[in-house]
Amino acid sequence: MNIRKNFKSKTVKPILSSNNKANNISLLNNQRQLYSDFNKFYMLINNDMTLSTTNPIRIINTNEDIAIYKNINENINYDKTVVSIYGNKYGFGDYIRGSIVIAHYAKYFGIYFKMSMNTHAINKYLNEEEPMQHYSTENIEDYNIYGTKPITSQYYKLYLQFIQFIKSPEKVLYIETNMFYNLKFPSQDIKNLINSRISFKQEYHDMAEKMIDLHNYTVLHIRFDDDYFNLDPDNSKIFNLYNEITKLNLPTNTFVMSNNYIIKTKINEEFGFHFIDKIPVHSAVVTELNSNDFDTTIIEYIILSKSIRTYCFTRYSHGSGFSEQCSVLNNIPYQVQLIDI
Repeated sequence: MNIRKNFKSKTVKPILSSNNKANNISLLNNQRQLYSDFNKFYMLINNDMTLSTTNPIRIINTNEDIAIYKNINENINYDKTVVSIYGNKYGFGDYIRGSIVIAHYAKYFGIYFKMSMNTHAINKYLNEEEPMQHYSTENIEDYNIYGTKPITSQYYKLYLQFIQFIKSPEKVLYIETNMFYNLKFPSQDIKNLINSRISFKQEYHDMAEKMIDLHNYTVLHIRFDDDYFNLDPDNSKIFNLYNEITKLNLPTNTFVMSNNYIIKTKINEEFGFHFIDKIPVHSAVVTELNSNDFDTTIIEYIILSKSIRTYCFTRYSHGSGFSEQCSVLNNIPYQVQLIDI
């Protein structure tokens, strides 16, 4: 048994000079002011980033008066750029979600925002395809979040990262994150910018148009666990899923997508919904930069982006990053139903 004895430390604390006391008080006041500024920022971005130009909210940060009512990348206060990096750590929806968070920080601080996907296979599908590039992990700040809600401590950590970046001589800050946010706060200018950056080549739009009428249809997205990409679900789960789908009374002009190929084919047989007859892959596991395995994902994203309404069945409380973030960016009604699948 370990016995823990209590004893008084014999360490003698140094007597603080008046200068030391003043420095400590000044440091404490600075820390309080910093956290106070952060709280204002956090409350702001979790409510509404779209502010009136006649009565903008202005907050003091790093001795500069930063207004955020202008569009992103138009209110630049510093000759600096923050880059949202897409590697192979997260899925495509996770990357979009994290990029939206970073974009709001950039807009708030008046820093140029950029997205870079040239380390992932998705790069070859983009209209603005970039030269392939390898980023050293030492140069990338990683904010990996496990959960389904904004976490204040992580927001504060990232806030301090931006403060440090502004004060440093560095010109570029690289960040990779899947941070969550309040779905109500993305402003339309940020949606427009991100949509323009993830614009896919016309040939994939043409493929999508051949599969379904891109004017008046709904999407049914069924998100299984990652381990169920190519596994046959239990009959009891399929029966339960069929019952829930029947309750929706979806039109025949519905497109079903899922990370489980078998369930797509079965739903097609049962309800006659459209689907892509190809086994899907998770975008986080596509490591070959010239891989064609991403075709289905790109076409399904395009179809999602033009849906009049998207329904998602999933075990995840936030739905699916893939269909959720596409719906947010394109202002599409999105309904999530938790189900044991």
